[in-house]
Amino acid sequence: MKTVLLVVATVVALLCRFRGALADGSKSYKGAVVTFTPVGDPSSSAASNLDLNLLGIEEVIQDKLIDGGGGDDDIVVLPELVFYYVGLERALRDGKDALREYALALSPLGTNPCLSRHVWQGKQNGEFLSRLSCTARTLGSYLVANVLEVVVEAEGEEKYKLFNTDVAFDRSGALVAKYWKWHTFGLDSLIDEPDAKERSPSSFETDFGVTFGLFICFDIEFENPTQVLLDRGVSHFAYSSAWVNNPPFGFATEIQQGWSRATGAALLAANIGTDPSRSGSGIFFEGKELASDFDVNSARADRIISAEIPKRVGQRRPADEGYDGPLSSEASGVDHLALDGQSQTCTLDFLAGVALNASCVPMEDSEGPAKYTLAGDDLECSLTVANSTFGSESFGVPTLVAFSEIIRFPGTVEAVNYKGCILLLCSDFPRCSSPHWHALGKLGSAEIIGTFDGVSQRAIPLFSGVDEEKQNVFSREVGQYSTGQGRGGSQTIVRVANVEDRGGTSTLNFGIISVKEEHKNSF
Repeated sequence: MKTVLLVVATVVALLCRFRGALADGSKSYKGAVVTFTPVGDPSSSAASNLDLNLLGIEEVIQDKLIDGGGGDDDIVVLPELVFYYVGLERALRDGKDALREYALALSPLGTNPCLSRHVWQGKQNGEFLSRLSCTARTLGSYLVANVLEVVVEAEGEEKYKLFNTDVAFDRSGALVAKYWKWHTFGLDSLIDEPDAKERSPSSFETDFGVTFGLFICFDIEFENPTQVLLDRGVSHFAYSSAWVNNPPFGFATEIQQGWSRATGAALLAANIGTDPSRSGSGIFFEGKELASDFDVNSARADRIISAEIPKRVGQRRPADEGYDGPLSSEASGVDHLALDGQSQTCTLDFLAGVALNASCVPMEDSEGPAKYTLAGDDLECSLTVANSTFGSESFGVPTLVAFSEIIRFPGTVEAVNYKGCILLLCSDFPRCSSPHWHALGKLGSAEIIGTFDGVSQRAIPLFSGVDEEKQNVFSREVGQYSTGQGRGGSQTIVRVANVEDRGGTSTLNFGIISVKEEHKNSF
């Protein structure tokens, strides 16, 4: 029996090396992301729920990749929370110790739990860790998965921390990287946020010549840890999330695509798939969609999508197709419809328990260029728009909103300065309630210039549309995106231009958001 296992392991290792050698010589690699709805019973054991969800994910991969004629993906990314989602349900009732039952004491980097299962059988959830490692080995793919890691701080195991953790296995099943989520969201009583000394950006190299950075969910709205990795030359990222969609702006694939455009990076984003409020996965390259999976009409999603992804980034042109030219405030014939001091105050419902006070101005249909400007102490938003027809007011009022507030999301450690310049449909003007998926109208040429006080801010362009025939929503690539500095380097200036609506497409929203921590963390 041992001889048979040794032969199988040798064959798998040789096949992995062969596939890696082939991929290393190509100009692209194949990546896949999984959308999955967690299953299980909070009253069942952690071990059984962990196994049940891993089995479900293995079936999705088996059906779509292997039985479907695939199975040649170089890397597969899994969503956040899926393995311990039902554990969270129980822990919200019974406390953190109940969630600890789902945690793992991870093996050191470089070890292979699949090949040393006997070592891990006696450890908490060690069998699950071995199976996860073996999944990567069976696929012959790099595998990124989200788990809970327990770190005991004192003898006797009475004091401990639970970290939201992404792990990466290579094709053989060896653990090659782990990353603790820097910016936790909504679960601060159950999941610990690493402090400045515990934070560390994480990346791993592959046998096909690409280095991947890791980050998780809420991290995407912050400059770091990804900027540290970008500065080190990392330009491909594996991203696990359980994103909360709260339309009309900021849903998962829209944020993913905007982040990819803002950073010029490749992003493999795997999101949970419980329902339209928590779903949306995609693969993006320098802001271009290579594959996506989001359906506002779908109750749940258990799917996998894949794409060929170029290895080389940084080839974008300064001005891209679909951009019809500048509509700046200096352009001749611009009609100034709303200037400083002429705006109204409105309230923007953002998430449960969070409302943003915003300056706003309703839109009017336009043929020639028209300019709208909203200004505050540390933010100025300027929209120039032409050839646009906004929808009827049956679902709301098309509105430009500008906000800059320090907020703390419920159950979240960090306070953040959240800023935005967004064109959207305000559903109950002047209270812009959400969620809703209604288009604001047909947008012609449009440009937003946001001027933010402060430097080195991550500014994400937002742009999404509604397919009127299919009654579905989709993220879109902006026509132009550029950043610069003003006032001697004390300001960040972000400029985005849209792509005109044509045929059966209308605009859901168009704009820019920026999130900045209110305290600094060293790393």
